[in-house]
Amino acid sequence: MPSRHVFFNAQDATGAGTALDVSKYRHIIVDIATDGGSDAALTCQCQGTLQTTAPTWTAGPTVDNMWDYIHMWDLENATGVDGDTGFVVATADDYRIFMINVDGLEWVNFRVTARTQGEVTVTGKAFSNL
Repeated sequence: MPSRHVFFNAQDATGAGTALDVSKYRHIIVDIATDGGSDAALTCQCQGTLQTTAPTWTAGPTVDNMWDYIHMWDLENATGVDGDTGFVVATADDYRIFMINVDGLEWVNFRVTARTQGEVTVTGKAFSNL
């Protein structure tokens, strides 16, 4: 059984989490939970790269810092969440579970790109088909 990876733990500001090397995996399952005393209002997006070393996630993508926002599948209702949109909560707390196809990617991370209140915790497990 793969171990749980913590991208964020009670992240209360914009910024990137702790990246996960997914080069040996096919998909990851992540849970995203918001909290913080007041209802959360934030956007959290998944990032991925083909680079063998993790890029600077908070800098824009360039030829020397290649990454993009990654699509996620909501396991509650099987709807897709566009990478450019991400997980968005507005004055409410939420808990969701997503699957992310990481076939061929080297690294995955999460980034809070907008926030006015609340905290977000993102953890996940990576799986192969073996």
